Amino acid sequence: MDDKTFKGMRETIKPTIRVEKKKSKNGMRKMCPKCDAYALGIEMITGYPIKTKDGFITEIQALPEKIIW
Repeated sequence: MDDKTFKGMRETIKPTIRVEKKKSKNGMRKMCPKCDAYALGIEMITGYPIKTKDGFITEIQALPEKIIW
């Protein structure tokens, strides 16, 4: 998740983030889709944009269920 989205998400839903990493040099933050599903927007119609390990921009709802649960 990029830093701008991360800050917006924290202001909007004020989640408890289980695995919080500092942002990397490219401005992205690593988050666990299983541990931090709420913070990534699992309960929303459209979740926050995230970048997968493969480099694709998606949202948590589009990830396979086996990754999330």
